[in-house]
Formats: sequence, structure tokens, C-alpha cells
Amino acid sequence: MNLRSIIKIRWPKPDNKPLLIFIGDLGTNVLNDLYYNQKEGNYYLAISTDFAHLTNNVKIADELKVFIGDKTDNSCGKRDFDSGLEYVKQNKRIIKRNIRKFRTSKIILVAGLRFSSASGVIAGISQLLKRSSKEVYPVVSTPFAAEGEKAQINSTKALEILRNNNVKLSLFSCEDLLQANGDKLLIRDLDKAFEEMVRWVI
Repeated sequence: MNLRSIIKIRWPKPDNKPLLIFIGDLGTNVLNDLYYNQKEGNYYLAISTDFAHLTNNVKIADELKVFIGDKTDNSCGKRDFDSGLEYVKQNKRIIKRNIRKFRTSKIILVAGLRFSSASGVIAGISQLLKRSSKEVYPVVSTPFAAEGEKAQINSTKALEILRNNNVKLSLFSCEDLLQANGDKLLIRDLDKAFEEMVRWVI
């Protein structure tokens, strides 16, 4: 067996199925629906700093769930941008190992940029993938105005890093959707609109 044959065996070519990485809580219903309806068409990972939410609300296979929060059963992690970056830094080997399981050339990062560590987590993961040969497509939602200054700061910090690391960024504005619906918005309406954007990127 020559060297070229050995390389082909050890490093198979990537396939056309994208890897969807859902980060944090906002896209949970979207993740569950896509996983149920399009399981064969995509690869999936759910990464969260909230152990209870990841365990009880994310309805995908357990081996596709990655917990990177504080090591307590009911922790939802520290709810700020810098903590999200730190969680990624502390768990970068685990995150990289899980991503490497999938033979994909396209990674779609999905998160809500709000008053939580998810903003920092998606920014940190995009930094881990910056030198990767894979195409990275972040799909993020920006917060409602009513969520306050902290949510806006988290969102702004994350967007700055994402724009520096990725050129194919898709933005979904929760506030714009709220305004378009006359200040009345149900969770199912938000999920449906957000899912449409994720499907479009897929």
C-alpha cells in the first residue's frame, strides 16, 4: 500500500452535510424541530453552559450534547460575554474533539446574542475555527430593546469578533420582528422566523 492510499484511508474527504452547532437556549425549539425533521440531512451539536436546560429541553441524542459550564448539576453559567469566552477557553479541547467527529466542510453556528454567556461562547468558537479549512456561517439573533444594556453590550462584543473571524454572518433582529408584529410576539412566531433564516443558510 502506497502513502497516497494510506492518506485517503486516514483522512476521508468531507461530505456535503453541514454541521449545525446550536449554542445556548434561544434556538432550542428550532434545534429540536430541525433535528426531528432533517436528522439525515445535517449533522448536529448542542453546546451549552446550562446543564439542566441541555439535559431536559434539548431533544437530540445525548452524544450530541456538550456541556461547558460550571461543574454543578443545576448551573446555567455566568451570564456575561467574558464568561462565555472563558468557558470556551477552558473546554477548547472538548469542543474541538466533538467538531472533528463530523466529516463536514460547512459549519453553521446558531446563537442568540443576549444577556447570557452564549454571546461569548459563539465568539470563542468562531475564534477556534478561524484557521480551519471549513466554511463557517454564524446565524445570530440580536436582542430586544427591552432586554437592556447588558444584552446590547454582549451582542455588540460578539458581533465585532464574529465579523473579524467570519465573512458570512446572518443577522436576525428580534426587535425588528417585534416592531413588525405591532409589539406583539409569541415564542412560536419568533421560533418560526428564526428557523426560516437557519434553513436558508443550510
